[in-house]
Amino acid sequence: NPGLIKDPILNEAIKIIAYRGKTRKLDYWIIKLSRKSNKWKKLLLKSLIHKHILVEKEKHFLGIIPYKRYPMVNPTYENEIKSGLVKIITEDAQANDEEIMLIGLIHSCDLSSELFKDRHERKIAKKKIKELSTINKYSKIINETQAAINAAIVASIASTAAVSAATTG
Repeated sequence: NPGLIKDPILNEAIKIIAYRGKTRKLDYWIIKLSRKSNKWKKLLLKSLIHKHILVEKEKHFLGIIPYKRYPMVNPTYENEIKSGLVKIITEDAQANDEEIMLIGLIHSCDLSSELFKDRHERKIAKKKIKELSTINKYSKIINETQAAINAAIVASIASTAAVSAATTG
């Protein structure tokens, strides 16, 4: 039954998938759901600001072009997560499912520089991150999702280029 999760964004995504009535491939859902990503991003940011996890700050590029940043109110939680991940990677500390999934995402998105600023440490850590990301039960799903996202991006760029070429020609 869709709607069992307390998160309105996830509930909306579940409803979209559940009411389609037809089994689709992952890349279809990534494209379909990504069309709502701006709306969901705004809702998520509002929620995190309301919970006092993030704060909204307006900045200006070159002093004239406004844009917004959302730094954490208290980065302690983020730092604790990063510290725990570093221990898992460098000291073979015990990891739970969520941490293993985060390591898989770090690998697939090439975000090791977020944890390891030193180039030499990062090079060593990348090997361990790759190893950890391939031995967990979520690695196949993460890799398939990353491939589907890449395919969706390529398809989007190709269609934009085709429309642009058709309208300027």
